[in-house]
Amino acid sequence: MAEKTQKKHSDLDRSIDRGMDQFGRFLKMRWLWVTLGMIVLWYLVIYALPTLSVPSPGAILVYAFQIAFAIFFAVIQFVAIFMFLGRARVYWVMPGETGVTFDDYKGNPEVLESARRIQRHGWPAGTRSSPHRGSRNW
Repeated sequence: MAEKTQKKHSDLDRSIDRGMDQFGRFLKMRWLWVTLGMIVLWYLVIYALPTLSVPSPGAILVYAFQIAFAIFFAVIQFVAIFMFLGRARVYWVMPGETGVTFDDYKGNPEVLESARRIQRHGWPAGTRSSPHRGSRNW
């Protein structure tokens, strides 16, 4: 039991060490950008933020309306996407209608044999429309 716990601790230690190494490499490669970002952040906090005033109620309502419109637009887009993706695309093809035969199929031989058996004998008894429904003993 102690050996398993020791392994978990060593995995955790290794993970922490790897994260620290990656962070150190990040700072080593981008130290200039991090320093510039900290200077800009310091300027904003010390000089820019204290000069801002409280927005008027009308401005708050305008911002709230813009945010609500953006959320509503995003929801409508998701609904439309899922409506178009969720449509059923079932095409009924009668035998001989397309001109394609089993001789044209170059794929999995087990699937071809299963399709030939279904074509020869029809759907198994106890099923409605496909071999994946109802009784599977066929």
